[in-house]
Amino acid sequence: MDRLNSACDELGARMAFSKQLRVCALSVLVLLSSSSCSVNILENFADKNSNEALYYDALELINDGDYTGALEKIALMTASYTANREVITLKASAYAGICGLNFLSFVEALKNIGSTRLFPFLLSAFTGGTAAKIDACLAAEDLVESIGTLSERSSDENMFLVLISFAKIGNVLSLYADSDSNGTVDAAYAPCNSGASRVAGDLYDPDVQQLGTGITLAIANIAAVTSGVDLGDASLTSISSACTTLAGVNAAYDFCSITDPASLTANHLKGIRSILKEDSVVGLGSDCTGDVSACFCP
Repeated sequence: MDRLNSACDELGARMAFSKQLRVCALSVLVLLSSSSCSVNILENFADKNSNEALYYDALELINDGDYTGALEKIALMTASYTANREVITLKASAYAGICGLNFLSFVEALKNIGSTRLFPFLLSAFTGGTAAKIDACLAAEDLVESIGTLSERSSDENMFLVLISFAKIGNVLSLYADSDSNGTVDAAYAPCNSGASRVAGDLYDPDVQQLGTGITLAIANIAAVTSGVDLGDASLTSISSACTTLAGVNAAYDFCSITDPASLTANHLKGIRSILKEDSVVGLGSDCTGDVSACFCP
């Protein structure tokens, strides 16, 4: 048992999550095997193809930054095993890694955001955005949401979803508004313009939808997050403030309670673009000076 406890402690220490998100695979094995004291719990790791061994291998690969390799290990697990909550979280963390999210360093940076507006901060935090990274963010987001509703998920899972949503926003902004990947918005960027495909420049409507749901998922989950972790709450409150102002400009623009991309209308997309355009609360300050009431997209 001492050997098991030591192994479990080592595993927990090596995971690239906060204390709240740590999952100890060996502890799970203890629970599964508690009915039979004669079973050597470590024997499962002798079989390199067992679900437990694959889980540990995937965890090690994530710690090493090999997120694609981790997903390959997860793909070898049985379907019933990958339906377990801790495996869903592990898989989401692999996709989040591909998306560019380093959990611990990003949390620390967000806590120290200070007076920096949220969107310029996210743009600088996720330089080099690509379509592949955005898709990885979406995959991670979908996995966490598949665990259950906001009330069914733990506060740690909701915290994880907020950070994934922020990473998604950062990658969308980086792809379209920072063509030279220097962490600052291009001088000529005009967020009201709609592009025809996923290329740098004019923002493609499907990614406007994803940017919008990144905002709304953060709003929806923030109450669960702020009770246990400081994530730059003033900047997050500013999102809600911008939404309130936007609703005053045109109620049809108010997208801030919609978390399903398919439910966003053309007017909602104008609202999302308008929040990007302003420079007083959270926006990039592109092609406009003032809050969203002065910088809305017609």
